[in-house]
Amino acid sequence: MSGAKRPPWVDKDEFYRLPFNYCDRWCEKCNLNSLCKVFQEGEKSKKEWLAAGKDPDTWEYVFESVSKSLQEAFVLLAKEAEKQGIDLEKIDYSEEEEQPKPKALRIYRLVREFSDTIQKTLKDLQVVTADTDQNLVLRNAEVLSYYSTLIPSKVYRAAMSKFREEKDPLLEEFCGDSRISAFIVVEAFNEIICSLTELINHSPLRPMRGRLFHLRKVAINLREATGVEFAVEEEERLS
Repeated sequence: MSGAKRPPWVDKDEFYRLPFNYCDRWCEKCNLNSLCKVFQEGEKSKKEWLAAGKDPDTWEYVFESVSKSLQEAFVLLAKEAEKQGIDLEKIDYSEEEEQPKPKALRIYRLVREFSDTIQKTLKDLQVVTADTDQNLVLRNAEVLSYYSTLIPSKVYRAAMSKFREEKDPLLEEFCGDSRISAFIVVEAFNEIICSLTELINHSPLRPMRGRLFHLRKVAINLREATGVEFAVEEEERLS
């Protein structure tokens, strides 16, 4: 099931209060839309744009929405900083260690390469024989397309969060974003593996079976590597 999923170590009350913190952002397929403040606000924003005669399916809407979201986040940050007695203007960032670039991270490179291979395979799935179940192919191609674009960015986010958490252990204690992001990646790989399995078992796709088997094996290995890298334990992933 796509959408928000509860990591086994997260309390149920916390999960249902803030489902968007544990979400792959595939809102259309999520059964927690009615509980999700992020989704509800997004829908409200789109309706306001439509009412004003503007199209929410444009880059203009994306940039304005992101800008508004960042402004709101800064206001919340400033209020919390004031509450904690922190002067944001006096924070010295000059000695902050530069974060590693995506391509410097082996786990990111491997996931990026896998994602690119999935995209190439999807192009080949556009031309199939007449006896192929088109609905089966389209359904699984949608899953592969969505998650193959999600996992590189989520893996990098997990890596950057881990980098910051190692510098400040309190971040891991109070947020644990690296582990949560990695959990979402692991769940995404589970969805990818299921879709590849269904395609493998579809007889008309027999000419592609070898390539699909290979992709599934790589997906399983990357799922395991992500779990090890970010301490998402096996029993937690299988629960």
